[in-house]
Amino acid sequence: MPVLPLLIAYNMNEQEVKLLLRKYNNGQATPQEKALLENWYLQEGRKQSLSDEELDVDRLKEELWLGTLERAGLVEPERIRAFPWYRMVAAAVLVLGLAVGFYFYLHSPPFAATQQLAQAIDVAPGGNRATLTLADGRTIDLSDDKKGLVVDAGGLVYDDGTQVALSNANNLGKGNETQLNTISTPKGGQYKVTLPDGSQVWLNAASSLTYPVRFGDNERRVQLKGEGYFEVASIASSGTTKMPFVVETQDQEVTVQGTHFNISGYEDEKTVKTTLLEGAVTVFSLKGGGFRQLKAGEQSIVEEGRISVSSVDIEEAVAWKNGEFVFYNQDIKTVMKKIARWYDVEVVYEAPMDNPSIWGSVSRFKNISEVLKMIELTGSVHFKISEGVTGKERRVHVMK
Repeated sequence: MPVLPLLIAYNMNEQEVKLLLRKYNNGQATPQEKALLENWYLQEGRKQSLSDEELDVDRLKEELWLGTLERAGLVEPERIRAFPWYRMVAAAVLVLGLAVGFYFYLHSPPFAATQQLAQAIDVAPGGNRATLTLADGRTIDLSDDKKGLVVDAGGLVYDDGTQVALSNANNLGKGNETQLNTISTPKGGQYKVTLPDGSQVWLNAASSLTYPVRFGDNERRVQLKGEGYFEVASIASSGTTKMPFVVETQDQEVTVQGTHFNISGYEDEKTVKTTLLEGAVTVFSLKGGGFRQLKAGEQSIVEEGRISVSSVDIEEAVAWKNGEFVFYNQDIKTVMKKIARWYDVEVVYEAPMDNPSIWGSVSRFKNISEVLKMIELTGSVHFKISEGVTGKERRVHVMK
């Protein structure tokens, strides 16, 4: 059964389906979501022409669910060999069932309010927007049509090889480690930069990266504000000694040699989070003076000088870089900060909130109404979009 085209047709991707399955397994699904899943379990069992004994609902649900978990990599295959027919079902049925079921769920009468939301004032998603501030004070508005900037000894070019549009641009990359350039993204912007050593950094909205025109001989040091995903090149400074790469943020420094990691350290957040995908990093607290070493799959949180480390789902931490919003049990105010940065909107809380937990996944490249519609499925909050005084600003009103 061709699953992927059906996912696309019903506006659900594999990340969204995986999250919904995990939500069900963790006991976070709403009664409507549970009913939809169980209804599809039963329907698909009947399609397989099972006997009355095999059609035991509880047993059928368990086998289909375990088959789905294997596909998601959440259980070992040995646990689900009881029925040979589960493979025919679990390979496609649950994904199809969720796609079709939730399509009708989203378009059913109880969600008329969210349909009206999509028809009212809407906000387009962010895109590739950034400004480069040079060591000599000049600024360049980087092209919205390009995805990234490459800095090397020859100057500045975009990642497709075209030159940055500015007089004597070929000389802009030359200098020493004391000359600092800064690439900044606004709210609603993102950009990628390739540094002189070949390291790549993706900047999220409302973020900036300050880097030297040329790295020194002993270390590679940059400063990050906001959020960035790093793929650091491993290079030797002398002999077999690897040159350290240091990322400064508020309250912490991260030292690496060559690895992949994400740092989120917005100034309006109380914590700085570092999530390691591969390799190894050392996190230093600039206030507390302590340090911790991370392994792949771990995340450190620095708060008021203290460092804590835990294992996390790295997909959630880097979802933004992959074009997704992924909310695993996040409170509404954290969720709305992310939405406000990406869509460049003001968030207004119409009443005191008990900060409900949000589960959901949706593309960052959908209009804001689609994202808000997904959040409304929790039943804990509702939204209204309004215009500002000038007619250009957009406000998202959060209501119970």
